[in-house]
Amino acid sequence: MSSDKNKSIVWVIRIVVAAVFVLSAVAKLYPSPMMGISTFETKFLGAIGIDGSFAKVFSRLVIGLEFSIAILLLLPYYIKKLFFPLQF
Repeated sequence: MSSDKNKSIVWVIRIVVAAVFVLSAVAKLYPSPMMGISTFETKFLGAIGIDGSFAKVFSRLVIGLEFSIAILLLLPYYIKKLFFPLQF
C-alpha cells in the first residue's frame, strides 16, 4: 500500500516540475514568439553581458531545453537507474 502511495507522490512531483518547465518556456514566448524571445534576449541575457549574436542562439537553446526536460520528466523511467551510473 505504501509503495503505491510513494509512486503516486513521485508522479505528482514529476508532473508539477514538468509543468513548471513548460510554463517557463511558454512565458519566454509570450505574447508572441518573436516579441517574447527578443525581450528575453535584451532584458535578461543582455543584462548578464551576453552579446546579441550569441544571445539569439542561447535563448532558443534555453527554451528548447526547458521543453525537453519537461517531456523527459514525464517519460516512465526510473530516474535513479539512469543517473547513478553516470556519476564519476
